[in-house]
Amino acid sequence: MAHLDRLVRRVAARFVCVASLDVGRGVFTEHLKIHRFHGSVRITEMANAGKRGKRVRELTVLAGNMSDQMEDILLKNAVEVILHATYDQAKSALEKLQAEGAAFKLSERVLRGVDVEPMGTTLNLSKDFPDGSTVRITSSPHDFAVKNTVIIPRGDGRPGFPQDTLYSPMGKKDAILFYGWLKDNLAAAGRMTLADLRKVWDTLGVRWDSH
Repeated sequence: MAHLDRLVRRVAARFVCVASLDVGRGVFTEHLKIHRFHGSVRITEMANAGKRGKRVRELTVLAGNMSDQMEDILLKNAVEVILHATYDQAKSALEKLQAEGAAFKLSERVLRGVDVEPMGTTLNLSKDFPDGSTVRITSSPHDFAVKNTVIIPRGDGRPGFPQDTLYSPMGKKDAILFYGWLKDNLAAAGRMTLADLRKVWDTLGVRWDSH
């Protein structure tokens, strides 16, 4: 029974992780932080995160030039391979896939541990509004990503289509300012539209970019 319970939780965690890994979202596993960007997935080793005098390895999976649908399939398949792996196991598995012809590139760098936020410091909020729009917020002391989805009318009677815009800080100071405000205003932030958040950024002096 205990073995079955562990198996169920492992399968559930795998489903939730891969299903939720849309652009601008990050998830933690036992050993790694996995963050999805447009065209790439970033894999960060968590063992030394937040520690002074330590180093943190980080591996990026780059999808290259392909359709959004093919990119989504490729990167989510890559995540499935590494979901329950250590950093070394993940790197080895991805290098093996690459050698077998998988259409992605790998790029590795080493960071200072103190510059990488530990598990539990990242804040995640999501709100769905009656008009079909959504706001998803991911914020840490080093970065933030706000994904705003709106429904664009087609004008021919057919249902509208979603359009995403991703907002991010222009510098580390901007990320820190927003994170400090968000920790103290979680309930209010969870009800805010993108227009509301932009007013907050203006008040705080947070500089941001979008694409």
